[in-house]
Amino acid sequence: SIPDTIGDKICPCGRMIRRHSFIGDSVETKEAKKGNTEFRPPHVFFDMRHSTAVPVNVFGTLQPSGCKFLRIDARLPIKDLFGLILDDSERQKPTFILSIYGAAKYFTMPERLKNEFIRGVIDAGTAASK
Repeated sequence: SIPDTIGDKICPCGRMIRRHSFIGDSVETKEAKKGNTEFRPPHVFFDMRHSTAVPVNVFGTLQPSGCKFLRIDARLPIKDLFGLILDDSERQKPTFILSIYGAAKYFTMPERLKNEFIRGVIDAGTAASK
């Protein structure tokens, strides 16, 4: 758990530190293990240098519509993603693929609006598959 005094700080990536989900060693910890005790977090965030890929198992099928969803890293090569989709659909090209991306900056969304957004995504996927 991240102490509140640290969790309320803004990370150079633009998000509040407590909103990070990474559990492994931070860049600061890795630098300390190398003997660099003078490391300070950067003032500018570069995603390829200051982030790391981690296994993500956020996928499934939405009920009752049967629409499938998958959360992936934006750096995943499109060729690999398309291969994964084809493998899952028994080599049949899907009729509809919806990509939602963003969150470059941390923001909050009221629960009601969030639920309406999710419902709209499900409706779009369901309507396209008919």
